[in-house]
Amino acid sequence: MRVHLVHLGCRSNLYEVEAMASLLERAGFHLDSASPDLVFLNGCSVTAEADRKVRRAISSLRRRYPGAKLVLCGCPAQRMSVEEARALGVSALLGNGLKARAVEVASALLGEDAEEPLVLRREGLPEGPLEVLGPGGPRYRTRAFLKVQEGCRRACSYCVVRILRGLPRSKPVEDVLREVGSLLEAGVREVVLCGTNLGDYGVDLGLSLGDLVLALDDLLLGFGARLRLSSLEPFALGEGLLRTLSRCGSFCPHLHVPIQSGSSRVLSAMRRGYDRAFLERALSLVREVLGEDLHLTADLMVGFPGEEEGDFEESLGLLRSFGFGKVHVFPFSPRPGTEAFGMPPIPSDIIEDRVKRALQLSAELERAYALRLASRGCLFEVLVERERDGFSVGKCREFLDFRVMGLWGVGSTVLARFVRLEGEEMVGEFASYL
Repeated sequence: MRVHLVHLGCRSNLYEVEAMASLLERAGFHLDSASPDLVFLNGCSVTAEADRKVRRAISSLRRRYPGAKLVLCGCPAQRMSVEEARALGVSALLGNGLKARAVEVASALLGEDAEEPLVLRREGLPEGPLEVLGPGGPRYRTRAFLKVQEGCRRACSYCVVRILRGLPRSKPVEDVLREVGSLLEAGVREVVLCGTNLGDYGVDLGLSLGDLVLALDDLLLGFGARLRLSSLEPFALGEGLLRTLSRCGSFCPHLHVPIQSGSSRVLSAMRRGYDRAFLERALSLVREVLGEDLHLTADLMVGFPGEEEGDFEESLGLLRSFGFGKVHVFPFSPRPGTEAFGMPPIPSDIIEDRVKRALQLSAELERAYALRLASRGCLFEVLVERERDGFSVGKCREFLDFRVMGLWGVGSTVLARFVRLEGEEMVGEFASYL
């Protein structure tokens, strides 16, 4: 049987798709994106737009593969009714914490068409140990995303993720080491740790994220590989973790922090559990311990109910003050089942204007950060992910897009000398292999 797997949304979803693909291959299924018999779609429900993308993807996949059966996985499968699934032509719903049963689902769909969609999902908050799917295997050539944590213990007023993903569960250190070892043996040279709330890693195991990073450092350095953290909530930016990161040679100098807002008033309405002063202390500590050259990136939510122009300007001011680079900007999206769902909305034209202004600032900040780094005259360590039009293309340790003149081999790590900036992409000359 031929299967094809597609993901939408976060890095955890990508990890799950790669891991499910490996499970299916080991069970004798063949990966085939040209003419599959079965398509797995691992989707996202974090915003209303994410839900719309899932429905559009279902329609697109149904048109592209009219003879294939479709399995919807993950957060949207947790929420979708059987009636809607039937109407959309979905053959099975595979919820969170059950993706290791992908082979079982595929085998069940081998037979004749059923009148009702097959449903495998847990009701209520997902709980129990973190599902172990195993490494994605040799499909990764350079960078691999590895989910080590799932769930969140916060209760932000706008967020549906805790409802869909449950409370924090962590992958034991020995399991992470085994998966990372497999990835490194397969040629991966950058491992990105990800999770619903990565900073909560280990709270259920009596460990911390710093413990995991320390355990991984020597293994990664032995392969000349590097470690990246996908996202850290402000609560996670404690001195202990930051000092640990500063001592780890594999750590990439880049942190993504979902600040969401720089206004204490808005943060309070969001139920984020901190105010602007807390953010300023945390970010000051980051700069003190990890330095000014660390690339800080952020999530910024625009248009939360009650956000006024002054609140929005406070957010922009915070980003400027701490030398952030790229900012992921997204408009507030009311989600059923959350406290913010019934809050009076801000007019859409105001939200659109603020999104545009925030994106403009993001482009300015990223460019300023790249030029500030380049002015140091240092060499950039670039992991080559693909070759295109005479250039080796990848990302440097600081998480900036980089094109190196010449073809130096996918999977290799090269040192490059900055020459110019083209849009958001740095261009440089080859200096040497690392």
